[in-house]
Amino acid sequence: MNTSGRVAAAADLARVPMLAEVSGERLRHLAAAHPVRHFRAGSVLLRQGAPATHLLIMLDGQASAVVDHPAGDRSRYPLMPGPCVIDKAAVLAAGTYPATWMATTPGRAVVLSAPAFWTLLRQQPPIREHVLRYLARQVGQSRDALAASAAGPAVSRLARWLLTASASGATPTVCLPAGQQGLAEELGLSRVTVNRALQQLARAGIVSVRPRAIAVLDPAKLAPATGWRPGRAAMGARPGSDSRMKRAQYDKRIIAAGV
Repeated sequence: MNTSGRVAAAADLARVPMLAEVSGERLRHLAAAHPVRHFRAGSVLLRQGAPATHLLIMLDGQASAVVDHPAGDRSRYPLMPGPCVIDKAAVLAAGTYPATWMATTPGRAVVLSAPAFWTLLRQQPPIREHVLRYLARQVGQSRDALAASAAGPAVSRLARWLLTASASGATPTVCLPAGQQGLAEELGLSRVTVNRALQQLARAGIVSVRPRAIAVLDPAKLAPATGWRPGRAAMGARPGSDSRMKRAQYDKRIIAAGV
């Protein structure tokens, strides 16, 4: 990331949910002490395994994170659009970053050191309450995500993911910055299985598969598709291939509770 020499505007910081209830005077002080850093698409924002010495206050742009496991496979966190804060949990734990975060679009960010973050938590009750509520929601959502991803056929898991990702818009288009491979990593499936599940939804007229995107053509049919239970022949899946992958990834998947 490149430092622009400009400080963040208090209005920019006020749009970040964690800082929304902080007084204008404190926001101006915070903005004056931290220069804005610009990043390009493809820039590494945080690197897996590096000491968690700071968090990123993303003012705008989008970022995605991947976790590379010792066995060689990879899992992926959901896409995070700014304004948001990355990675609160890692900084609070004083450990290392559990994932590598990369920018998928250009954007701006402010780097907040761990001591500065702790100071805000101690001195600003609204920030402290927001962080606690956010982390509690993340724990609950992560449990639900693990339970959902550990069972069910690929097509129903994909439909469930699309239902969440396409919650807004009459005929929404879900962008896939990392393509179908990235979607497979997020769902804990193989790319081939994800492609076959997409083709099944496309044949049913529910979606249209496009380059690095999926257009939901019939949202009304998407919810019922979460309960589909096609046979192996319909999906073309090799018996047990994704079941083994799911079991292997279930225990070692790292949850993005501190995003």
